[in-house]
Amino acid sequence: MVKIRMYVPSRNKAILALAIVLVFALIYFVKKTFIAATVNGSPIMKSAVNGELQKRYGRSVLDSLITEKLIIQEAQNQGITVSQQEIDEEIAKIEESVKKQGQTLESVLALQGMTKIELSGQIKIQKLIEKLLGDKVTVTDSELQEYIKNNEESLKTVSSDLKEVENYVKDLLKQQKLSDAFQAWIDGIRQKATVNYLISY
Repeated sequence: MVKIRMYVPSRNKAILALAIVLVFALIYFVKKTFIAATVNGSPIMKSAVNGELQKRYGRSVLDSLITEKLIIQEAQNQGITVSQQEIDEEIAKIEESVKKQGQTLESVLALQGMTKIELSGQIKIQKLIEKLLGDKVTVTDSELQEYIKNNEESLKTVSSDLKEVENYVKDLLKQQKLSDAFQAWIDGIRQKATVNYLISY
């Protein structure tokens, strides 16, 4: 019996190999782009996950983004900015704090599903709030001493150094007051703003 060997030019072989590679690359791309997980081979599409997330958390996430936008706009109107140096200094403080607890910033961020860029964004917003409302938030010596007196036992875990404890309590009280002042301030800003919801949840 005579065997017939088909002749495939080398150029055609190269094109065929490239086509096969492209098909596999496309399958991989589609899988990574559109499929969130598979269960016994059955896919769960990313669109289904995103739809569920939007139903459950869409309104609160959108409201948070609107609030951030209003803060940034108000800061721009008042000529208030936050430098990269200020953000880096705050990140350094956080790194030092988590280091004392035997952790790294990277591990803490990973646990929270957060990136360093997202942390920088949050710090920027926080700093803008502090600058916008800083003159409205003051902690008196009597408030400081009263808090230390009423929370003496729990503050022993912070530090044995009185100055460090005072700084910690002052920051804590300032953040509490800032939070209260911010809520009233942002409510006023939102009432004046024109916010059109184009999606309903």
